[in-house]
Amino acid sequence: MKGQILQYLRDAEDVVSGETLRTALATSRVTVWKHIRNLQEIGYDIEATPRGYRLISSPDTPYPWEFPGRATQIHYAPEVDSTMEIARKLGRNGCPHMTVAVTDRQRKGRGRLRRAWHSEAGGLYFTVVVRPQLPPLLSFRVNFAASLTLVRLLRERCRVNARV
Repeated sequence: MKGQILQYLRDAEDVVSGETLRTALATSRVTVWKHIRNLQEIGYDIEATPRGYRLISSPDTPYPWEFPGRATQIHYAPEVDSTMEIARKLGRNGCPHMTVAVTDRQRKGRGRLRRAWHSEAGGLYFTVVVRPQLPPLLSFRVNFAASLTLVRLLRERCRVNARV
């Protein structure tokens, strides 16, 4: 429901009344208000006026509802031991291809050959579960291609000095 509320607020040219949201979402105004309060608590700047609600700004956080159509495949937590551990559990439980475990900070991240992976706040730390139709012997190519593609995208589109 958070994603739907945010979409209504983003699409609106002016404030959106609680009654409009209640009707559109087929729920109560109290439920709408609780979701708005929760969104405010986690960093969304939503102005509440006597006429309704207006979205001022959104946090730079990869909440699942920010990915319409993929929300069930995004598993976000502010801090975890390791996104790889979460992704491994999701994969063993049959999650779909391209499921993502993402966090702001890892306590026990690790890289190749079990090297310590320092992941302080301010980065983007995630593990993607892929189910390629390749023999296991060639699976390293998926990681390599994905890494290079992501670095290129971040450098060209976002002007971020990304590196692998």
